[in-house]
Amino acid sequence: MNLGARTHLFWPLLLITAALAAVFAAYFRIGPPLQAAIVFPFVLLCPGMALARLLPLRGELEAWVLAVALSLTLGILVALAMLIAGGWSPLGGLTSLAAVTLYGAVLQLARGPVQHRQRLGAQSR
Repeated sequence: MNLGARTHLFWPLLLITAALAAVFAAYFRIGPPLQAAIVFPFVLLCPGMALARLLPLRGELEAWVLAVALSLTLGILVALAMLIAGGWSPLGGLTSLAAVTLYGAVLQLARGPVQHRQRLGAQSR
């Protein structure tokens, strides 16, 4: 496996692992300190990073800032939708964010390493 393919696989696999770990931690209530250490970074970063890495951004800092902004926005939208629908469920909200993350990660995997290299090439121009 060449470096481009490994780089292409890093973020999607990390996002998939984080989504599954967060849902597992919340569903099985593994304990407040460990659960918070897994779920909080996931909610703060992963849903947005799954979507931000699909965009043609100029640099990594731009991706990180956009990821946090998108994650917070998605969290607010999911919470608002649950409140409007009258079905408040923290586990349901987390599962919704995990679904968005998994969807974005799968799209990154489907995009393939060729387009990933083209995206990186566009950054150097």
